[in-house]
Amino acid sequence: MPDAQEPIAVARGFHAALEAGRHGESLRELLTPTATFIEHPNLVNPQGGTTGVEEILAGSTAGAELLSSQRFELRDAQAFGDPAVLRVTWSGTAASAAGPLAEGQVLVAHLAQFVTVTDGLGDRIETFDCCEPFPTKAE
Repeated sequence: MPDAQEPIAVARGFHAALEAGRHGESLRELLTPTATFIEHPNLVNPQGGTTGVEEILAGSTAGAELLSSQRFELRDAQAFGDPAVLRVTWSGTAASAAGPLAEGQVLVAHLAQFVTVTDGLGDRIETFDCCEPFPTKAE
């Protein structure tokens, strides 16, 4: 019988890798070849969408270029098998001025993530992101 807590550990491992600055190909070993990321509509991505592993890796590199750091603070997690449900507060610091953001500004989002694993790897991540309003450059 698989460990019911495994999806939480896999999700937290992925979060830790992103916090450590890993992105792109260095994350491939944490995901199944058919991994999917389902993002429900939010402030950053109003249309939401579903992406495969190649887009997940490319998106992680784009994020790493935009942010000087990011953090995933676990608020709560429940697992009784797949999927695990995590409640996380994410924060990211802008590496440089981009659009409405000034260098050093912190972005915050409150996440509900549903994570499914296969053979110890992330296979499906579904996320509901509640983004706090972007600070303006004057703030």
